[in-house]
Amino acid sequence: MKVAIILIFALACLFIFFLFFNNKSNSPPPRRKNSSPRPHDFFAPTLKEDIRQPLNIHDNPIDRIAQLKVHVMDGINNILSSYQPEDTKSPLPYQRQEINPEIVAKVKSYVGDMKVFSSFDELSRLLDDANVDMSRIAKKISTDPVLSNKILKVANSAYFGSAVAVDSINHALAMLGLINIKAILFHNAFSNKFSGDKVRNDPVCQSLWGHAISTATCAFHLSEAFDGLNRGKLYTLGLVHDIGKFIVTEMNGNTQVDKTFMIPYGEKSSINREDLTFGINHAVIGRIAFEDSGLSEQLLRLIEYHHFPSFASSTFYVKKEEDKRYIAALYLANQIAKLFAGDEEKHLFSIQPIPPTLGNLVNRYRLENIFCDNRVLSEIAKTKSLTASYIQN
Repeated sequence: MKVAIILIFALACLFIFFLFFNNKSNSPPPRRKNSSPRPHDFFAPTLKEDIRQPLNIHDNPIDRIAQLKVHVMDGINNILSSYQPEDTKSPLPYQRQEINPEIVAKVKSYVGDMKVFSSFDELSRLLDDANVDMSRIAKKISTDPVLSNKILKVANSAYFGSAVAVDSINHALAMLGLINIKAILFHNAFSNKFSGDKVRNDPVCQSLWGHAISTATCAFHLSEAFDGLNRGKLYTLGLVHDIGKFIVTEMNGNTQVDKTFMIPYGEKSSINREDLTFGINHAVIGRIAFEDSGLSEQLLRLIEYHHFPSFASSTFYVKKEEDKRYIAALYLANQIAKLFAGDEEKHLFSIQPIPPTLGNLVNRYRLENIFCDNRVLSEIAKTKSLTASYIQN
């Protein structure tokens, strides 16, 4: 009798185990969350999905971040370690005091008033406040239908894959995050003023806007690798430092040149070609453009000289130690941002090493820790993908 009971119990256990295992094996695999970035957003966000060229790695976010991390760390090592002394006879870019007054007047006439910057700066400063009331920001944004529409479009982009439509500015702000909101404000304020509708069809302009925003995002994160820098100020510098690139060819309509003559941007000789062709370069134009905007003299100075580290290790052009740290941080952010360029736009940018006199101002241990952080890499990749979504539309 006992043997029979034991056999019945054993058979019942086997039957239950069989039912459980069979049910588990036939159940569908778990669905991947739609909020994950699309497979190749990290590497080629400006190409159509069907012609993107992904890196040869598994379609897995962890693999993509790991590959991106190796690429960025190798790039940072080269930026900090591969500097070679420049030829002292090489001419430096023009400075503000060397520019012909007629050319200065031409720039000012083309730029006009900078109320657009005041509007951007006001909202940007509010967003820098850790105690900001987001409902106040949402209310202010809602008064601008064009801006509101752009923010809602980005929040409803395929990047997030949300099954529920985002139809309120408050919801959009929470979803996008402060860094991306500031970037959208910047693009909304300046894109029509300096490049108009051309940006929608010009891949060079699209890459330049994307690079400015990537530089600002990198600057925001790497600020912690420098002592005593204001990350909000550094973020603004990243956004506006190259605004002169959108002006230099546009204000010279009679000059038969194409903006591609300055490619690759960032190459030492490209800024010299600007000086030779126009009698001015985009860095000085950027300074002149913002002179009447309320931007501080310090930031104007840093915009003007942001390419000088490519030409000499001497930092004679900035006297204050704080200025040297800001220009080192901006220069470094400018180069690191290029490491995030997609394969189809890499030829547009030249990565330059930083002189040791400025490189020594950065805490390399902190810098490497920042860009080894998966969250930082994901945030920069997210910003790059979102930027593409509104620059191209």
